[in-house]
Amino acid sequence: MLTKPKAISAEEHRADMPSGDPVNAWLLGHLRAGLWLVAVLAVAGVTLVAVLTRPARSAEEAALATPAWMPFLTGGSAAAGPWDGSALATLQIGAYTHLSGAVVRWDSAIFAAREAMVFFALLSAILVWLIARRLRLSIPAAAAATLAFLVVPIGLQTHGLVSADTVALPWALLALLLALSSRRQIAGFVLAGLAFAIATLTSVAFAVMLPLVVWLMVRSTHAGRRAWPLVTGGLMLAAGVAASVLPVVLGGDLDVVGAAIPAALVTITIPIAAIVVAGVVDISIGRMRRKGPTRYAAIGIVSLASAGVLIGMPVWSLLATAPASSERPDATIAAQEWIIDNVDPSQRVVVDDVMRADLLSAGWRDPDVEGYTAASGALPGDWRDADIVVTRQRSDLADASRVVARFGEGPNALEIRQVSSDGLAARTSAAVAAAVDRRRAGSELAENPRLLLTDDARAALAEGRVDERIILVLGALAAEGDVAIDGFPVVEGEEGRTLRQVSLSGLNAEPLAREDRANALATRLIDALQGAFAPDDSSAVDDALVLRYSIELDPLVP
Repeated sequence: MLTKPKAISAEEHRADMPSGDPVNAWLLGHLRAGLWLVAVLAVAGVTLVAVLTRPARSAEEAALATPAWMPFLTGGSAAAGPWDGSALATLQIGAYTHLSGAVVRWDSAIFAAREAMVFFALLSAILVWLIARRLRLSIPAAAAATLAFLVVPIGLQTHGLVSADTVALPWALLALLLALSSRRQIAGFVLAGLAFAIATLTSVAFAVMLPLVVWLMVRSTHAGRRAWPLVTGGLMLAAGVAASVLPVVLGGDLDVVGAAIPAALVTITIPIAAIVVAGVVDISIGRMRRKGPTRYAAIGIVSLASAGVLIGMPVWSLLATAPASSERPDATIAAQEWIIDNVDPSQRVVVDDVMRADLLSAGWRDPDVEGYTAASGALPGDWRDADIVVTRQRSDLADASRVVARFGEGPNALEIRQVSSDGLAARTSAAVAAAVDRRRAGSELAENPRLLLTDDARAALAEGRVDERIILVLGALAAEGDVAIDGFPVVEGEEGRTLRQVSLSGLNAEPLAREDRANALATRLIDALQGAFAPDDSSAVDDALVLRYSIELDPLVP
């Protein structure tokens, strides 16, 4: 006889269910893994950004950063800059700096490109994590491999510098990840070949990874259907290597001695070594864990402490010993800022490659900015046609130019030279006569009771160290009433040269500025200064109005 089924209570229903929900377990597992990855990326990302501006900019970085920056400045093609065979790397750097807004956030092409390097390094870190997990490393081991890849001392030195190798690395790691595919292997291997092709086209040195990619494909392929995945993937690999290596070989530029392959090998080795070491430690800890939880915990604590010391010490050393460029700018940055502040964009300048893109972004036209490689020290042949030349100390330029600013110390100091097209000898003679006139006029002006001068300002006038235009302007103002002068500030880099700034705090006992804001009286004064006596720049500093005049070769004092 059939009987009515007995009702099952909620408690009995839950008791009959499996102890764990597979979907929830999958979600929780991936969430936990994701949190580990996010934490590692956050720590490493902050560290990489913190040291981004530390190393001095180099010509090697400029060779990639300048052409990546220039298409977005000129609105034209990338042909405006030297591509040096790294067109694909340059294109990827330029795409990031433009799409992410790095060209707006930074006033230096190299620093914007370094931000792109941090982005590519973080992409590589994610791929290191995925490869480690696909190789069945535990979550802590995968996190350790990822963190070691990012902040190991040599990694900190390479990840943040502009390099085609750093751009190529994510593509190479993606090829390794896809070569480990266990499902849909034909598609995976084809994509692996494509990724490896992009890596080798970005940096030809990555062709050395070809045996590893092929070996992983062979190891991953199922025994029953090995032919098709290997054939399709192998064709893509061969096409990529051929596309990257053949142009170099046919062009005759494959120079093994002195090539950049060792640096690329370091870039390639760091992630692979991080995964291998993390895997070995993970297996060892797993075996120790089976022998006893106490021993396992002790090993874990010691490992974490050792990792903290090994990672923390180089990071702290780098942060402590290399001050940010914003705190103590190197000579190149200081010279670049001087040019932007004091040279008109209509003038033609000759600078090293590090400065070129930054001056273009500051308003110079491409034909008016000529670059050269600082390492060679060879100026372009037509440098005498320029208005400004920036170079290291050189005695062979003395007959056609004069130093107007100097940054740095010793033989490596950067000199900004103003070129004299009609002969420096005549200019020098006129400058000597002008110095005598400045001393005479300044001494007379220093005795004027209507000029309220500090002792230092009075001495500067009497010694003829003040620009002749300022002398004439102060004389005209003194004829109208009392003039309060705080001093003649030195323009950075122009120590020991003619003073071309004057700080005015008041006219006839009326202030010209208050708390960094100029008033109506200051505005009327600036508007009244016309022609050769119009200041090149004016600004309110504290409670004074500072007038800056441009560099002047021709003397005005009769």
